[in-house]
Amino acid sequence: MEKTFGQTLKGLRESAQIGLNQLANNIETSRGYLSDVENDKVSPPSVDKIESIARALNCEVWALLKAAGKEIEYIARQPAAADFLRKTEGYTEEDWDKVSKLVDIAGLGKKGDKNK
Repeated sequence: MEKTFGQTLKGLRESAQIGLNQLANNIETSRGYLSDVENDKVSPPSVDKIESIARALNCEVWALLKAAGKEIEYIARQPAAADFLRKTEGYTEEDWDKVSKLVDIAGLGKKGDKNK
């Protein structure tokens, strides 16, 4: 079973050894709201807030976006990514494997990212 957004956030925050109050201050939100998010009492925050959280925790934004189910919303906000995806209509699995290899060869993206 996959972790919820709140579980993912809490785990990343604790791994970063950042307290709830400190994170709340760093992302300019209330401690109570952040606690509610971590305990899944409210929906995950906006993509902008998720990006702020990732910066504050010095972690990859993608893990938080995935846990929040907001990957598509994030990609759609990146004009170049959306344009690229439009161009890939009809790609086969083999085509995607080739694209992935080209990205690796070119050294694009995050080094050592196993979530491809």
